[in-house]
Amino acid sequence: MTTTPDTLTVAIEDLNPYEQEVPPNSRAHIINPPMNTHIWEPGMETQEIADIARLTGQEVVALCGHRWVPKHDPAALDVCETCLALAHQMIGGTDDHA
Repeated sequence: MTTTPDTLTVAIEDLNPYEQEVPPNSRAHIINPPMNTHIWEPGMETQEIADIARLTGQEVVALCGHRWVPKHDPAALDVCETCLALAHQMIGGTDDHA
């Protein structure tokens, strides 16, 4: 069987499901790959970094500097506005969210 990022994510969710109870004021942060060299390798997607961190219990660093061990489904959280603004700056866009 060939493992793709999609099948890797499914396998990790089977092995280590997201925690259901989300603490108040939790936000979905955007992972900063260069700040996560303990996991990141060139060519890796940020979802792969999050999946590996969740499976192994390793801490990751967001664009805003927030540090955490991924445990919750980011799709169920509001986005961190600071991460979003920084991501827009990095890709050369304007920050219309502030």
